[in-house]
Amino acid sequence: MNNISIISTHATLTSAIEAAGGLNRDYNPTTFDHEVKRTEENASEQTFHVIEQYGHKTVLYYFQADIRLLNAFSPFSGTLSSSTNLCLMLNDEITIIQTIKNCSSNRKKIAKAQLTNPALFVANF
Repeated sequence: MNNISIISTHATLTSAIEAAGGLNRDYNPTTFDHEVKRTEENASEQTFHVIEQYGHKTVLYYFQADIRLLNAFSPFSGTLSSSTNLCLMLNDEITIIQTIKNCSSNRKKIAKAQLTNPALFVANF
């Protein structure tokens, strides 16, 4: 299992980005600001977390699709994965408990499990 501590929690994406050190906004401010607005509109909760993983700070936000996700705010890139990281968020810690294949049958199982365990998420970072 991989434990990741939440450094801070914020009510706005902008304050989380500031706490994470700016996340390279100067690279392309127009695109960055557009992605901040789009992410805030699409986030299923207005709660944003800052974590540090492998020496880099990352901002996480909640997204509701067919399953509940913890996504990384990434204004200049995106990722697709053939695997799914199941995680539990308890207090100020995220624990990745298992990696499974990303497929529709597994997503249905995850959605069903999430109905009974609100601490279960899929980590997309």
